[in-house]
Amino acid sequence: MKPINSEPIWVDFCNSDEDGAVRLLLPIESIKHERLNLNFVEGQVVWVTDGDVEEFGILKFRDGMWVAISLKGTFKDVDKDSPYYIGNV
Repeated sequence: MKPINSEPIWVDFCNSDEDGAVRLLLPIESIKHERLNLNFVEGQVVWVTDGDVEEFGILKFRDGMWVAISLKGTFKDVDKDSPYYIGNV
């Protein structure tokens, strides 16, 4: 599955729901997804990161906010040479 975004969307993996859903960090992400011309629709695949790890997730609108539900097998460490690696931001 290919994500809709070409840059990762920032999330907080330490603040997840019981089912592993992570909240997209807003309002920063709302500005970014408008700049990237992304129109979120439930069920789309998105690429998310916290700058240390990254994964793909399925978008869902829950309790008035967008969340990404983890896609099994896509969780991995961010390459330390990536511009979005926490040590490079």
